[in-house]
Amino acid sequence: MISQFIGIFADVPSTIANNTIADGNIGIEVDRGGTSNVQSNRLANVGTGITIGGGPNSSGLWPAPTIEANFLQNTSHGIDLVTLGASCPTGLVIDQNVLNDSTVGFNGTPASLGGSNIVTDVDTVEVRGTCP
Repeated sequence: MISQFIGIFADVPSTIANNTIADGNIGIEVDRGGTSNVQSNRLANVGTGITIGGGPNSSGLWPAPTIEANFLQNTSHGIDLVTLGASCPTGLVIDQNVLNDSTVGFNGTPASLGGSNIVTDVDTVEVRGTCP
């Protein structure tokens, strides 16, 4: 029995694009990788669609990815940044994503986060993190 299924895991700078992931605990996880791009993926029926964090890499950098043009459906958390804690990475981009039927759309987002995302049938659209 698999206790935790992660569709794609990256801990080095990566481009994660054009994937379809369904039925797991975490769709895409980016840890300690510095800047990564998570683009044009389709995620459905996963606990957390995209999660970012885990701590700094060997150079002391926290992940500050571009997350754009992803489609997330039927998730507990759509895009989860809560593990970033108080690190407040610069250059974080979350834009042009579609979230449908989630309990929480964006979790742990900084107050300065902009972007144009489409959110439908989401119980709580955004839970702010500790970053300004």
